[in-house]
Amino acid sequence: SKVCDPYENEGNPLSEAQCTSLMPTVSSEWALVDDNSALVREIEVDNYMKGAKLLTTLAAVAFNDGHFPLLSLERRVARRRRWQEYVVVRCQTVVLGGLSYRDFQLAMLMDVEMSKT
Repeated sequence: SKVCDPYENEGNPLSEAQCTSLMPTVSSEWALVDDNSALVREIEVDNYMKGAKLLTTLAAVAFNDGHFPLLSLERRVARRRRWQEYVVVRCQTVVLGGLSYRDFQLAMLMDVEMSKT
């Protein structure tokens, strides 16, 4: 009997080479961070309420896909000491300690949803 491998990589996180080869499948706004163990995108939004709306939309995409990234809405001091809001998406398969194909699939789905706005 074969062991279930829900992340399609024999229970291992994707290697650096695998991650690099998958990067062209997502928008250029995504970045590999933490030694290729996470895929992160920061989306600058006009204000906090628009950020909250985008956060809700991305949460729905994740829920429908059944794969859950870390989503946050952050307010930071940016250019000329003005406040700026960002929605931050961090895809990582925690049980693997790195990235899986599902993380890249979710990033693609989120790209599609964000292209609609």
